[in-house]
Amino acid sequence: FRLHGAERAQVRRSFLAAAAGVVATFLLLAAVLIVLRAGGAVAGWGFQFQQPAFLFAMTVLIALFACNLLGFFEIPLPRFVAGWSERGPRHGLLGDFASGAFATLLATPCSAPFVGTAVGFALSSGGWEIALIFLGLGVGMALPWLAVAAFPRLASLLPRPGRWMIWLRRVFGV
Repeated sequence: FRLHGAERAQVRRSFLAAAAGVVATFLLLAAVLIVLRAGGAVAGWGFQFQQPAFLFAMTVLIALFACNLLGFFEIPLPRFVAGWSERGPRHGLLGDFASGAFATLLATPCSAPFVGTAVGFALSSGGWEIALIFLGLGVGMALPWLAVAAFPRLASLLPRPGRWMIWLRRVFGV
């Protein structure tokens, strides 16, 4: 964990950058939905899961992801992406922001049971309502990062990387 033993201010900046990535991604999703609606498209939360081509592509992607977790192959990140979180505070914050954005993209499909009513209401409303509701959703998802930013000592309670991660990878792969 690269923030172990770091100054409180650095921990705070790192977690605020990740929270900003979460909120910015939700606002980007809101903007996409607003533009789609303005263009006359019917957009909803999870509408893509009704398309057979999308389901097939997701099935292939998840199978490849599981094979990667089980160790059948490794796909290394490009150097410039992998180095974001390793080189200095400026690049570290960009990497933290990207981590928040990536966490949002991974979690969004799983959020439907919890936010379906709010998103359904937003999509039946105007652009401002969509933006405000998605801002609220983004802040809500960012709350764990914001809690650590407010109380940097919480970062020391996060698990450190180690051999346990190999076992966890295999469990997630299955």
